[in-house]
Amino acid sequence: MHIYIECTELTWHVIHSGIQRVERNLAANAITASSHLQITIQPVAYVRGKGFYTIQEASPRGLLKAIGPLHFISTRFRKFRHFRQLCNSILTSVGRAELTPSQWQGGNKLLLLFILLIPVYGLAAACFLASLVIAPRHAPIAIRKNDILIVPGWSWMDTDFLDELTRLTRQGIRLVPLIHDVIPATHPELVLPSTHEEFRRNIQKLLSISALAMANSRFTASELTNFMLNEDTPSPPAVQHFRMGIELDLANKRQAPNPALQQAFANIPTYLIVGTIEPKKNLSFLLDAFELLWEKHPGITLVIVGKYGWRAEHTRARIESLIEAGRPLYWFQHLSDSELAWCYRHARALIYPSLIEGFGLPLLEALLHGCPVLASDIPVFREIGGEHCRYFPLDDPTPLSALIEEYAANPPSRPRVEWPSWQESAVEFFGKIRDHFQAR
Repeated sequence: MHIYIECTELTWHVIHSGIQRVERNLAANAITASSHLQITIQPVAYVRGKGFYTIQEASPRGLLKAIGPLHFISTRFRKFRHFRQLCNSILTSVGRAELTPSQWQGGNKLLLLFILLIPVYGLAAACFLASLVIAPRHAPIAIRKNDILIVPGWSWMDTDFLDELTRLTRQGIRLVPLIHDVIPATHPELVLPSTHEEFRRNIQKLLSISALAMANSRFTASELTNFMLNEDTPSPPAVQHFRMGIELDLANKRQAPNPALQQAFANIPTYLIVGTIEPKKNLSFLLDAFELLWEKHPGITLVIVGKYGWRAEHTRARIESLIEAGRPLYWFQHLSDSELAWCYRHARALIYPSLIEGFGLPLLEALLHGCPVLASDIPVFREIGGEHCRYFPLDDPTPLSALIEEYAANPPSRPRVEWPSWQESAVEFFGKIRDHFQAR
């Protein structure tokens, strides 16, 4: 039995999302799982128009080593609007550090565009033309009938890649996507209209060609099953779930947090929320609770960690207004794993007011670092947080405000939680896939 885990998204660019963390760690522990389960598991990346290439590392450098710098740069040139990714492909090819999101903002962005636009596009165009006549460093692999191809991220949302997956399944390849949630299909009010339509269309097609679907929680598995039933999905696959690991794999305890972050935590107590600023995160509800709290306790601090996402312009304006008004509120859009781990270790509690989630990695990340958690009372948080969290309703911010006040006056004990490591999680994930197909 040959199992391939598709890591294309990770070889394109690193965005430090929760989904990429899952992809990266499943791929990184594939060798250990191979040995433990006595099966062959190989990370691969797809290059449009050429095929799948085996990679030893699920990163841009991994693909660079597989196909060589010429083709590595030319793959980015095909999507010429992604200028920062094109710059990063050149920097990676010459062994230099990539441009980070924080370096690609405001005046820096305009300056970099002015300096790099002509030389970067000139070099990329030359590489693209040369790649038409020079073969990649290694040949693409042939995925054969009855081999298993796992798609652990959102790569299938790319229409061209989904067409390639359809072609492969017609040849007898067994497709296994990892579904992180079906929220864009079931809750259109929480996403952009275009996202809802595209997601619903693509996931229907994906599920109709899949041999098995894996889910990141029991809740997501149930939601996915109901979705396929309601949508009358043709040939719906079986659905299984597994327990994901939660370590912040890129964290380095020796790395000191930046001075601005240390300043944000200078006042005690400091509370934390982690996640993209988007409707499902329900940040406006949390701000309502804090505005109630600040009437009596104006010194209690809230730190927001997460980039701005979509459909939350009012929330963003409200955050900025509260900061300008002098409230003890801080917003950090780009923190490293090391800095995030530091936040968990120093926060009085993580507050997680989401309306709905497929899993909720920050909840378990916080518990792993001994950070108490106040979470909205939704099914998936009950599933993964169990008795280790305190829960609050979402119909009124007053109970949450009272919980925050209680924790401020009487610091809770630091939780001690046992949960699978990423290595154990990968063994469970690949093991369930192996057992499913061996039983058939």
